[in-house]
Amino acid sequence: MRKLHVLYLSTCICVLTAISFLGFWNYVPLGTGSYVTWSPSDAEAHQGQCEGRMHGKYNVLFITIDDLRPDMKCFGKRDVDVHSPAMDRLASKSLVLRNAFCQYPSCGPSRTTLFTGRRPDTHRVYRNAEAFSRRDGFTSMFRYFKQHGYHTHAIGKVLHYHPTSPWLSDNETWSEVPALSEGRSLDPYWKSKVSAMWTSVSESQRKKHALPDEVITKATLDKLRQLSKSQCKELFFLATGFTQPHTPIIYPVEFKRFYPIESIPQPTNSYSPSNLPNLALDRKHELKCYRNSVRDKVDDHCLRNKTTNIKLLKQAYYSSVSYVDSLVGRLLHELDVLDLAKNTIVALTADHSYMLGEHDMVQKNINLDSATRTPAMLHIPDVTDPGVASDRLVELVDFFSTLVAATGLPAVPHCPLLNAREVALCHEGMDFTPLIKNPTRPWKKAVFSQVGRAGSSIMAYSVRTETHRYTEYTRTMHPSKQTQHWRKIYAREFYDHTKDPDENINNVNHPNSQEEVSNLQKLLHGGWKAALPE
Repeated sequence: MRKLHVLYLSTCICVLTAISFLGFWNYVPLGTGSYVTWSPSDAEAHQGQCEGRMHGKYNVLFITIDDLRPDMKCFGKRDVDVHSPAMDRLASKSLVLRNAFCQYPSCGPSRTTLFTGRRPDTHRVYRNAEAFSRRDGFTSMFRYFKQHGYHTHAIGKVLHYHPTSPWLSDNETWSEVPALSEGRSLDPYWKSKVSAMWTSVSESQRKKHALPDEVITKATLDKLRQLSKSQCKELFFLATGFTQPHTPIIYPVEFKRFYPIESIPQPTNSYSPSNLPNLALDRKHELKCYRNSVRDKVDDHCLRNKTTNIKLLKQAYYSSVSYVDSLVGRLLHELDVLDLAKNTIVALTADHSYMLGEHDMVQKNINLDSATRTPAMLHIPDVTDPGVASDRLVELVDFFSTLVAATGLPAVPHCPLLNAREVALCHEGMDFTPLIKNPTRPWKKAVFSQVGRAGSSIMAYSVRTETHRYTEYTRTMHPSKQTQHWRKIYAREFYDHTKDPDENINNVNHPNSQEEVSNLQKLLHGGWKAALPE
């Protein structure tokens, strides 16, 4: 009789195990009406990937946050006391990069640079509509990790969403098709909210309609749990992209309590830089207000009354940042719960910054620090646990080579200056892991950014050193060309950060600036390779 009981229990366990695998994972709820499908055929394909050789040392969780300014405590003193305990805790055991810059202050081009390790004039993505919509044969960060045995997946706004993008279904890049990449369009209910530039929502609303970033968080948590239970325990590269605080800003109302309106200051430089060229302004992207797409009436949140409404915008923006921080905290907590934290690298950054009234602008598409300077941090278990901060210049293009080095994968070579578009595997950045041991070591002389004007027929190229910024407006490089010739310069800017850290005065024509302007022009024309340390 005892043997029969044992046999019965063994049979039950086997059946329950089979049901768990074939049934439970078949439908994993992500939010109201949203599911990820997991079928037996997927499981077989997944099992087949276990047979590949894995070369890395760590998993990677890559977190991107849309339009996030580097205003958290770890990046230095700011005019608003940002409530971000999760990111602050992560920063306390990370390499924090306090002078990180994007290469193009617009979502699609910047994310293309971030995940291909190529600069804008190499990947030639200058508009959001072009982002990841064409296949140039480049080996992206995701593809490289997959080639080395990693399970690669993306959830949320990691790449700039483009419904026809072949990258979304590229089985050489992804172990699974990216999920929820449409971001805020996940629930039709929230589409009706985009007429307002910012909206706070109640708990009862969220119970009926989960906010997009909540759906993205739940999907990421479910994926981490699934990966932790993987039969082959393969290493993973999981990227998660939050849509907030990008406009329209939609956040739970309870986060507003951290930012009483009387505590929100006005920008100290709510005026255009003196002597700013007309070409610098991009009226199309200066978000003065949102309009109701149905009635075509100006929304109540229109920024006409700047004195009041810039403060309301900043209150909403930072409330949204605190909301996203709480979601980041859930992901980090889950790594601990699943015992993944001990061997998972966590990278956190944004695609660019966002101007909240500085220089009388609410936007990003401009070559100024308030648009191009981005938050960036890298946590490597045991290696960065004491916490270290560096003021050396870093770029988003550096992340590819950095994560390759941090995980112990074979190094990716630098791209050649000529014919880089014809090389499948190369990068145009610089591994910044040496800054962990010596955050003040000699480093690159400058970082570079660019942004299109006049329908992208003109390109503003900017070089930023630790003390100055210099920008030239010239013709966009012709598709048939390999290098910029700088033949026609339409306008220029020069800012001395030793005297003007907020970039309020364009002194490009001042007699006392000419020697420094000449040096910076040579640095700009010399390009990224000439700026690398010797």
